[in-house]
Amino acid sequence: MRFAILSDIHGNIFALKECIKNIDRMNIDKIIWCGDYITDIPKSHEVIEFIKNTMEKYESYIIRGNRENYIIEYYTSNNKNWTMENRKGPLLCAYNELNKEDMEFISRLPENYIIDIPNIPKIFISHKRNYNDGNDCMYKIFGHSHKQYIFERESIKYINPGSVGLATGGRPGIEFAVLEINQNYHKIENYNIQYDINKPIELIKKSMLDKTAIKWGNALIKLMKTGIDYPDLYIKETQKIAKEHGVDDDLDKIPMEVWNEARKSLNI
Repeated sequence: MRFAILSDIHGNIFALKECIKNIDRMNIDKIIWCGDYITDIPKSHEVIEFIKNTMEKYESYIIRGNRENYIIEYYTSNNKNWTMENRKGPLLCAYNELNKEDMEFISRLPENYIIDIPNIPKIFISHKRNYNDGNDCMYKIFGHSHKQYIFERESIKYINPGSVGLATGGRPGIEFAVLEINQNYHKIENYNIQYDINKPIELIKKSMLDKTAIKWGNALIKLMKTGIDYPDLYIKETQKIAKEHGVDDDLDKIPMEVWNEARKSLNI
């Protein structure tokens, strides 16, 4: 049985479509989806629709990630305080793309799942690496870090397929993995494939994402060009500068001039 493992699409419909084109040529039986399908690249609604269509072709095991949780929590909250002028601006852009059906779809997704198929070792799926749950499984599959890696701990094999939409392992492109498995055999293959990054970059430049006060799109564009996690570097640099200026480094309280200084420091 061959499982394709996908994670962290982050609204990048262009990367997702190219990824599925490749999967269609690989004799894949089922797809494992590890969360964070939405936010960042401004095509979150289109990504959800495409996932639904793909699930009609391939039996799928799908969970939600922290980005889905952020959006669900805001959707159900009475306190709608996100604006384009605070650091939640990028999340607000994604929130405004989604309709009621999208919200219902992601709300129904579990936070973890155990695949238990006869004659196949059990597989535990979560968005973040989880050492506490699913310890009767032979495999634990997760995403979140946007970096491909495989390791073994206490006879459990841990697999991170990297990120379809925003890979940060130092190589630009689309990352996913394939797990081939039966009772007596397993093989794990990591893939990195190229696609036209100019499409999501141009979309960012023309979208509301580029109008957010913290200019989150600048960091995303540099990530796609380099494969380096500039969004994470941006956050860390902002917090570092805030501390140097004696300012509260809580991301929701940092003044915009500090974010601006951090962007200049990183040349983004």
